[in-house]
Amino acid sequence: MRKVTTDLLSLGLGLAVLVAAGGVVQAVASGLGAHPARRIAIGLVLLASSVVAFAARVRIGRRLRAQPALVLAWAAAQLALAALDGLPRSSYFAYCLTSVGVAVIVGSPSLWVWLCAALLDGGFAIVVLAQHSPAALDRSGDLGTAFGALWGPIGAAVILLSFGRIIKRPDALERSLTVEPAPTPPRQLMQKPPPWSALTPLELAIVARLVEHGRSKEIASATPWSTETIDDQIASAKEKTGARTRAQLAALTTHPHWPGPSAHGA
Repeated sequence: MRKVTTDLLSLGLGLAVLVAAGGVVQAVASGLGAHPARRIAIGLVLLASSVVAFAARVRIGRRLRAQPALVLAWAAAQLALAALDGLPRSSYFAYCLTSVGVAVIVGSPSLWVWLCAALLDGGFAIVVLAQHSPAALDRSGDLGTAFGALWGPIGAAVILLSFGRIIKRPDALERSLTVEPAPTPPRQLMQKPPPWSALTPLELAIVARLVEHGRSKEIASATPWSTETIDDQIASAKEKTGARTRAQLAALTTHPHWPGPSAHGA
């Protein structure tokens, strides 16, 4: 999931670089206005910051995932530069919409997305109304431009959030496209074999004798086996069952499914 988010953030910041470059081109093509140096400087700052952010996208992604509220500061800085260029006709306001895209990718929950959109919308309206009255905007032909720009952050948020399920939970899409095999019934599940399953009949018989006789000499006196045979069989039984002591071997015989020496004719 983290890799998916990083890839999407790379895409979003890459788009920001293109939008910032487009803003600079638009500013030059439409005329640099009364403050050409300031307009070029703002465009270059936005473009340079986008390139730096793209280069450090992995580190920035970690920081933004940990603190999604930083997207608001990011959007506020972009809006301030666009306002310095002069709203509502700034060539750089469209760049602010990339903040909404970044908020969609790193924001959890989507509250940060709507806060980012509200910040851009509210800030845009405050700056425009502080500099121009509605009547002045109407006379200059900018009233429709300003009204249309107000829908920019909201529209971007709605469009991008429509893909939020895929962006935030790509595993859900993968599960919907993958046909999973039917679960195996419990009785068909592989069961772990008991620890005594690899013991030979002789080993089973000697282990059973450990319950009454803990020492090899005691077992040998009651059976036809020599102490050497008994010691060898006990050592083999320990290795097969994982038991460390004779007492642990003897404890196996208390299991209700212990086969017992009689089951092997010992």
